[in-house]
Amino acid sequence: MILREVLTEYISWKRELGGLFESGAGRLRSFEKHIGHVDIKDISKLQIKTFLDGPQISSVTWRDRYFLLYRFFEYCYARRYIALIPMPENRPASVGSFVPHIYSRDEVRRLLKAVSITQEGHNIAAETFSALILFLYCTGAKVSETLRLRRRDFDFQNMRVSLFSTQVDGLRTIPIGKDLNRILHAYFQQTPGRNSISPFFSNKKGLAISRNTLKWRFQILRDEAMVTKPGGARVQPTLHCLRHTFAVHRVIEWLTEGQDLNLLMPALSVYIGQVGLSSTERYLKLAPERFRKQLAQISDDRKRPNWKKNRKLMQFLDGL
Repeated sequence: MILREVLTEYISWKRELGGLFESGAGRLRSFEKHIGHVDIKDISKLQIKTFLDGPQISSVTWRDRYFLLYRFFEYCYARRYIALIPMPENRPASVGSFVPHIYSRDEVRRLLKAVSITQEGHNIAAETFSALILFLYCTGAKVSETLRLRRRDFDFQNMRVSLFSTQVDGLRTIPIGKDLNRILHAYFQQTPGRNSISPFFSNKKGLAISRNTLKWRFQILRDEAMVTKPGGARVQPTLHCLRHTFAVHRVIEWLTEGQDLNLLMPALSVYIGQVGLSSTERYLKLAPERFRKQLAQISDDRKRPNWKKNRKLMQFLDGL
């Protein structure tokens, strides 16, 4: 099969899963332009490496491109379009010093207060932007998962929402708090007449919100609310930082209440859709210094029993 045909099929498949896949589609089309009109079976590791090693490519961008192409060729291999996955050797991940911004509750309030100012006259209604920010902050969901939500994914009666992730076991259903459920239900009722597969967080025309548009509008909102920090554009708080904030705030609450983190950290991992427990345990390091003693005890693997052997915990996780 010709590369262009397979790319078109793959991009359609990705969008049928519920995502916009705008950035990924653009990069794959750039790859097609670089490779040319060829049969997918004839693409070599060298051609892929030449594309990856393009001019002015950072290590992060290189690895993003690498895994995008790897998933594409995995798709091709699974459908027997190719006999082998022709990917070159991956680069090791660079060890960065970036620490995500953990919003204070005051900063979240300032963001919500500034929404009505920044969204006036824009295609994303202030009510939509406010509800979206609250959803991210109160659930720890990814931005991509949130933009993928449809109206049918909410069960307001049972206070649950179903999120789809392309990375962790597809669909997961999580409970949401009473206050968030009330706010989202009120927002839902403000947009009657749309069908069940319409985007839950949509623009004023009822269409899906572009991730790039959302990112741009949030930058304006962040500056208006004066939620910034020194160090340039690369270190400024993002919407994704609300996911980290949710996790850290939960850890702080549990520590304050004297809860058992051996029990709750695995539950947090499942709730936010982390690949493994170690991904969630990094949030322990972001909690305030006053909890350092407790965290040192919790994080010591020699003192901590294997949480997978806790029958009660496993039953709880299976029920999420």
